[in-house]
Amino acid sequence: MTAADIARLDVPLADVEQQIADIRAHARKVTGKQRLDLLTEADAEAAHWRRLGLLPREGGAR
Repeated sequence: MTAADIARLDVPLADVEQQIADIRAHARKVTGKQRLDLLTEADAEAAHWRRLGLLPREGGAR
């Protein structure tokens, strides 16, 4: 997600940065199977945001 995407969501950048830090900290603690589950979940979440037009489609086009 780019800064422009975040700005459109009207979410404070510091909040987003904290959430990213929390996710990274959690990801360092999980096992391989759990990490695969998280990646699959993240892909589904990204697909949801792409459908809403808040993330670029894969390949760069919106």
